[in-house]
This record gives sequence, structure tokens and C-alpha cells, in this order.
Amino acid sequence: MYHKKSVSLRERTFVVGLDVDLTMFDSLTPWLEWAGISYDQLPVPERDEALDLAPFMEKMGVKDPLSFWKDPSVYWLEGVTPLNPKQRRLVSGISMFLSELRGAILDWVDCADVKFIVVSSCFPEHETAKWNLIDARLGSTIDAKISTSAKHHVDFDLIIDDSMGVALNCIRAGKPVWMVPSPLANPSPGSLATGLLAVLPKEFAQLRAHDLKALLRQVGIV
Repeated sequence: MYHKKSVSLRERTFVVGLDVDLTMFDSLTPWLEWAGISYDQLPVPERDEALDLAPFMEKMGVKDPLSFWKDPSVYWLEGVTPLNPKQRRLVSGISMFLSELRGAILDWVDCADVKFIVVSSCFPEHETAKWNLIDARLGSTIDAKISTSAKHHVDFDLIIDDSMGVALNCIRAGKPVWMVPSPLANPSPGSLATGLLAVLPKEFAQLRAHDLKALLRQVGIV
């Protein structure tokens, strides 16, 4: 078996799972543009509803909405025939955010190291392109990449994701979640009453040490 990076022991290592689409990367805007749908037309999700946008798009007359995701150009690094130049850029400030988060965890959590792993599901047609994007933009920061939609089965201590469905599954599995704001989710940490969900501010890349400590405490890590 080939390992790009050395294999580290799990003991005393704090693992942060990172989603890609709509979390580190705005892939919703180009999808809506491709479908001819505006943000104003999106359905308003009910509290803690796991909203699936594909059936809504079909009702709006979009044939095979998921075909957009099967096109590798969604994750092309260079503009051959891009739908939108912005779609290949990670969220501004993500590297600084992850650096601050690593420092906060090492300062306040009983661990010896912090690892960041990308946990994201992909169509086979574009999986390689997606991983290439992550390698190009965050290659020195990411320790592993796992392709799965069953994220609650992955071994991490905290996950950062935009999906209400992922959040609910992880919470039920006892895994802390930081949710990134999204027009497709309407979480209510109070009503869930689990102490495992915190909602990040829209400008999460601007979070600094004291904010991160409060968020870690909110989900019971600190």
C-alpha cells in the first residue's frame, strides 16, 4: 500500500473532519447558475430539515440536476471552459482559519497533535479533479481524504460541514459538529438539546482564538 504521508498513530491525535462543497468551496452558486435558478427561488428549509435540492430543481424543470456534478470541470484548477472562475477557489481565509483552529485545539484540548482530513462524497467522474483541487490549495494542511456520504462512520473528533443531514447523523452518533451557514439548512442548536452542535458565523474565516475556544466549549470539547 502506498502512503503519500507517513502513517501516524491515532493516540492523542485530535482529528478534524472537513467538508468541501458549500463549506470550503462555493459550488452552490455555479450549480444554481447552471440550472437557471436564483437564490431567491430556493425553498426555505424547516427547522432541522435535511433539505435535498435535486428534487426541487426537477420540479423547477431542470432535467437531471445531478449531471452538473458529474462534469469534472466543476473542479478544474485552470480555466479551460469554466462555468464561473470563482467556482475553483476555496473560501477566502480558510488556511488562516485552519491554522488558528489547530493552535486553539493544541492550547485547550488534551492532545499532542491535530490532523485535518477531508470527508466528502463525490461522483466517480469528478473525484480525482476534486482531490486535485484540495491538494493544490491545501496540500500541506490536509492529512487524508476520504470519499463517503456516511460521514458519521468516520473516526474524527469534530466535523465542519454545511449539511443538516450530515449534522443530524453525526449528532446521533455522538460526534460534535460545527455547521457552516447555508441557505439549505436551518439548524436549531437549542432544540436539538445535545450539546454537540454549534453554528459558525458567516465570516467563519475571520474567527480567532477566543471565538474558537467558545465554539469548542459549546460542543463539549473544551
